[in-house]
Amino acid sequence: MTIAIVDDAVLIRQGLKKLIETSYPDVTIVG
Repeated sequence: MTIAIVDDAVLIRQGLKKLIETSYPDVTIVG
């Protein structure tokens, strides 16, 4: 259960990172 929650959080974070970087090419997110 914990692993699933962590995986979901990582997927959401990566998705948001990609979305932001796509929308704002001059913004770089470290991490």
